[in-house]
Amino acid sequence: MFRVTMHFAGKPVRAFTFEKSLVTIGRDSTCDIVVDNIGTSRRHAMIEHTQDGYVLADLRSNNGTFVHGERVLHHRLDNADEFLIGKYAFRLEDLGVAAAQSTEPVFPDAPDEQTVHLDRRELDKLRARSVRKTRVELVQMAPTKGRRTIALGDTYHVLGRDPHAAIRVRGLLVPRHAAVFVRTETGYDLVATSRTVRVNGRRLPATPLADGDLIQCGRARFRYCRA
Repeated sequence: MFRVTMHFAGKPVRAFTFEKSLVTIGRDSTCDIVVDNIGTSRRHAMIEHTQDGYVLADLRSNNGTFVHGERVLHHRLDNADEFLIGKYAFRLEDLGVAAAQSTEPVFPDAPDEQTVHLDRRELDKLRARSVRKTRVELVQMAPTKGRRTIALGDTYHVLGRDPHAAIRVRGLLVPRHAAVFVRTETGYDLVATSRTVRVNGRRLPATPLADGDLIQCGRARFRYCRA
């Protein structure tokens, strides 16, 4: 569980508390944190709670996401870190830290009766490990020339025309960053950063992926496979 507090001119405006692992920020009404400011993109950024901590990702916004005065694409957030979007500052608080500190202690002098207490972050780590043991792949279905199979395992995989994209798709109409595959506790979510991406023929801003889903970007088509 974590909380994100929005500040303006040094004063708190609103606080948002979440138990899920992926949170989106932007001007669009479907975002988890809606920012009504012209300097904010419709889908501006997202925060993911991973087994390694909290990761802030900019979703190819027009005006950028800033941490310590520097524009970032991906940035790991520590407890109480702040970041800037438009005219607002946001502060992240890991509520699991306080919960972990208040966990009932385990006394070592009675080993046969000990109870092991796991806080939420430890449970998330265990679930994430089980996900990593599952093989997740993207199998290119089209174009048939240059077919390939791409193993997914990192926290993020960028799909697009950018030469540094993990899943590079060629084509004049393909954006540099068309979508991001984001690892979750149960597999991967696809977060579209352009309207060129379809999942099973539909344009979706963000959706969890299921085994067999068909992902299309330009002329390229991929099958999402779990084994």
